[in-house]
Amino acid sequence: QLVNKKLNGLTPDTIGSKERQEVSDHIVKRQDAQSERILKLQTYIQDIQRFELEQRYGPGPYTVEFTVSIEGKKHFFSVQTAPNELMPHAVKTFMQMVENGGWNDSVMVHKVGHIALASPVSASSAEKKR
Repeated sequence: QLVNKKLNGLTPDTIGSKERQEVSDHIVKRQDAQSERILKLQTYIQDIQRFELEQRYGPGPYTVEFTVSIEGKKHFFSVQTAPNELMPHAVKTFMQMVENGGWNDSVMVHKVGHIALASPVSASSAEKKR
């Protein structure tokens, strides 16, 4: 409000360098305060997600074993999640998908080296889309 009162009736052509600096300082101060509130909110959400994750699944990281069928033969591989402290929301979402069978009968595509792409759709759905 102070900035608005100070600039009332002034145009960019008539504002002096002192007034420009005051406006700039005010804007920077508001942006810093907003950034701080956003950071606090992100931290709060992470804390809630971490708490719920550990209440449901215990302390992480978690290892999930997958069974895949390739040409009729069963193969196994394991996935270890990131630490709960690092990315609790992503880990919680992944673990919920595992628990709810989101990866059951999914299509897995092997790429170069250690990279595999997974899509939570059934093989029959994928064949229909082709």
